[in-house]
Amino acid sequence: MKSLVELQNEIESLTVQAQELRAKEFDRTLAEIVATLRAFGITLAQVRAAMKMAAKGSSKGKAKGKIKAKGPRGRKAKAVTGKKTVKAKAAKSGVRKPAPIKFRGPNGETWSGRGKTPKWLKAAVDAGQSAASFKI
Repeated sequence: MKSLVELQNEIESLTVQAQELRAKEFDRTLAEIVATLRAFGITLAQVRAAMKMAAKGSSKGKAKGKIKAKGPRGRKAKAVTGKKTVKAKAAKSGVRKPAPIKFRGPNGETWSGRGKTPKWLKAAVDAGQSAASFKI
Protein backbone atom coordinates (compact mmCIF):
# COMPACT_ATOMS: atom_id res chain seq x y z
CA MET A 1 0.00 0.00 0.00
CA LYS A 2 1.28 3.47 -0.89
CA SER A 3 1.80 6.17 1.67
CA LEU A 4 -0.15 9.41 1.68
CA VAL A 5 2.87 11.39 0.46
CA GLU A 6 3.41 8.96 -2.42
CA LEU A 7 -0.24 9.21 -3.44
CA GLN A 8 -0.15 13.03 -3.30
CA ASN A 9 2.99 13.09 -5.47
CA GLU A 10 1.35 10.71 -7.94
CA ILE A 11 -1.80 12.89 -8.03
CA GLU A 12 0.32 15.98 -8.70
CA SER A 13 2.22 14.20 -11.48
CA LEU A 14 -1.00 12.94 -13.07
CA THR A 15 -2.55 16.41 -12.83
CA VAL A 16 0.39 17.90 -14.73
CA GLN A 17 0.15 15.14 -17.36
CA ALA A 18 -3.60 15.73 -17.72
CA GLN A 19 -3.09 19.48 -18.21
CA GLU A 20 -0.42 18.89 -20.89
CA LEU A 21 -2.61 16.36 -22.69
CA ARG A 22 -5.60 18.72 -22.52
CA ALA A 23 -3.52 21.53 -24.06
CA LYS A 24 -2.47 19.25 -26.95
CA GLU A 25 -5.99 17.92 -27.51
CA PHE A 26 -7.46 21.41 -27.20
CA ASP A 27 -5.47 22.69 -30.17
CA ARG A 28 -6.33 19.63 -32.28
CA THR A 29 -10.02 19.77 -31.30
CA LEU A 30 -10.22 23.49 -32.05
CA ALA A 31 -8.66 22.91 -35.48
CA GLU A 32 -11.27 20.19 -36.18
CA ILE A 33 -14.09 22.49 -35.13
CA VAL A 34 -12.83 25.31 -37.35
CA ALA A 35 -12.52 22.90 -40.29
CA THR A 36 -16.07 21.66 -39.74
CA LEU A 37 -17.44 25.20 -39.47
CA ARG A 38 -15.75 26.15 -42.74
CA ALA A 39 -16.94 22.97 -44.48
CA PHE A 40 -20.55 23.73 -43.60
CA GLY A 41 -20.26 27.50 -44.05
CA ILE A 42 -21.30 28.16 -40.46
CA THR A 43 -20.70 31.69 -39.20
CA LEU A 44 -19.80 32.87 -35.71
CA ALA A 45 -23.21 34.55 -35.45
CA GLN A 46 -24.86 31.18 -36.05
CA VAL A 47 -22.65 29.50 -33.44
CA ARG A 48 -23.47 32.22 -30.88
CA ALA A 49 -27.19 31.92 -31.59
CA ALA A 50 -27.06 28.14 -31.28
CA MET A 51 -25.12 28.40 -28.01
CA LYS A 52 -27.69 30.83 -26.59
CA MET A 53 -30.50 28.51 -27.64
CA ALA A 54 -28.75 25.50 -26.12
CA ALA A 55 -28.11 27.38 -22.87
CA LYS A 56 -31.76 28.41 -22.61
CA GLY A 57 -32.97 24.95 -23.52
CA SER A 58 -30.79 23.10 -21.05
CA SER A 59 -31.24 25.48 -18.13
CA LYS A 60 -35.00 25.88 -18.41
CA GLY A 61 -36.00 22.59 -19.98
CA LYS A 62 -37.34 24.31 -23.09
CA ALA A 63 -37.71 22.68 -26.46
CA LYS A 64 -34.41 22.50 -28.23
CA GLY A 65 -33.96 23.53 -31.83
CA LYS A 66 -31.44 24.78 -34.31
CA ILE A 67 -31.15 28.44 -35.20
CA LYS A 68 -30.09 29.78 -38.54
CA ALA A 69 -28.74 33.28 -37.99
CA LYS A 70 -29.16 34.03 -41.69
CA GLY A 71 -30.99 31.80 -44.04
CA PRO A 72 -30.36 31.44 -47.75
CA ARG A 73 -30.14 34.72 -49.61
CA GLY A 74 -29.88 36.68 -46.33
CA ARG A 75 -33.48 36.12 -45.23
CA LYS A 76 -34.61 36.68 -41.64
CA ALA A 77 -33.36 34.35 -38.94
CA LYS A 78 -35.53 31.33 -38.25
CA ALA A 79 -35.44 28.54 -35.74
CA VAL A 80 -36.00 25.01 -36.92
CA THR A 81 -37.66 22.66 -34.47
CA GLY A 82 -38.49 19.31 -36.00
CA LYS A 83 -40.65 19.83 -39.07
CA LYS A 84 -42.02 23.20 -38.04
CA THR A 85 -40.25 26.50 -38.62
CA VAL A 86 -40.83 29.43 -36.28
CA LYS A 87 -39.40 32.92 -36.28
CA ALA A 88 -36.20 33.05 -34.24
CA LYS A 89 -37.49 35.79 -31.95
CA ALA A 90 -40.40 33.64 -30.78
CA ALA A 91 -38.14 30.61 -30.42
CA LYS A 92 -35.57 32.59 -28.42
CA SER A 93 -38.12 34.00 -26.01
CA GLY A 94 -39.54 30.55 -25.31
CA VAL A 95 -42.94 32.14 -24.63
CA ARG A 96 -45.99 30.94 -26.51
CA LYS A 97 -49.20 32.82 -26.83
CA PRO A 98 -51.89 30.88 -24.95
CA ALA A 99 -54.59 29.24 -27.03
CA PRO A 100 -57.89 31.16 -27.05
CA ILE A 101 -60.62 29.92 -24.74
CA LYS A 102 -63.39 28.12 -26.63
CA PHE A 103 -65.43 26.56 -23.80
CA ARG A 104 -66.58 27.90 -20.41
CA GLY A 105 -68.05 25.69 -17.71
CA PRO A 106 -70.89 26.45 -15.29
CA ASN A 107 -68.43 27.32 -12.48
CA GLY A 108 -66.14 29.47 -14.63
CA GLU A 109 -63.86 26.65 -15.79
CA THR A 110 -62.30 27.18 -19.20
CA TRP A 111 -60.90 25.01 -21.96
CA SER A 112 -59.21 25.90 -25.24
CA GLY A 113 -60.51 22.82 -27.03
CA ARG A 114 -57.00 21.38 -27.24
CA GLY A 115 -55.76 18.30 -25.47
CA LYS A 116 -57.72 15.94 -23.28
CA THR A 117 -61.36 16.86 -22.57
CA PRO A 118 -61.59 18.29 -19.04
CA LYS A 119 -63.52 16.37 -16.39
CA TRP A 120 -66.16 19.07 -15.96
CA LEU A 121 -67.06 18.99 -19.67
CA LYS A 122 -66.98 15.21 -19.86
CA ALA A 123 -69.28 14.98 -16.82
CA ALA A 124 -71.71 17.51 -18.36
CA VAL A 125 -71.80 15.64 -21.68
CA ASP A 126 -72.31 12.33 -19.85
CA ALA A 127 -75.20 13.97 -17.96
CA GLY A 128 -76.90 14.72 -21.29
CA GLN A 129 -75.80 18.28 -22.02
CA SER A 130 -74.28 19.25 -25.34
CA ALA A 131 -70.64 20.31 -25.55
CA ALA A 132 -71.77 23.04 -27.95
CA SER A 133 -73.81 24.60 -25.13
CA PHE A 134 -70.55 25.46 -23.35
CA LYS A 135 -68.94 26.96 -26.44
CA ILE A 136 -68.10 30.67 -26.22
